[in-house]
Amino acid sequence: MAILNNKQFTVMGVLIGVGVWYASRKVGSVAEKAIDAVNPLNNDNVISSGVDSVGAEITGIENWNLGGAIYDGVNSVRGLYGDSDADRMTERETELRRQHELVAKFKSVGGGF
Repeated sequence: MAILNNKQFTVMGVLIGVGVWYASRKVGSVAEKAIDAVNPLNNDNVISSGVDSVGAEITGIENWNLGGAIYDGVNSVRGLYGDSDADRMTERETELRRQHELVAKFKSVGGGF
């Protein structure tokens, strides 16, 4: 004698299938929220929100955020050590152009080297 007959076995299979489907939907929803909470591309993730809250509390600036603080820090250091290589190259080219213009002007008035 079998423990379950075919009809009972089918009903149990359907109930287990529906239970697994329901549980996977719930787990999927929870997993999606958990992934979103730590996603670095999400501005409202748990870590970013926590760091921003602590930074705002320490600095007293209500809308303080880490990205803005890094940007401000990099730009203030860049101001101490000069601009980028491209900016320095442009400044050097401008200075050389000015010197060539002075030499040409000097030669045009009869000066020589």
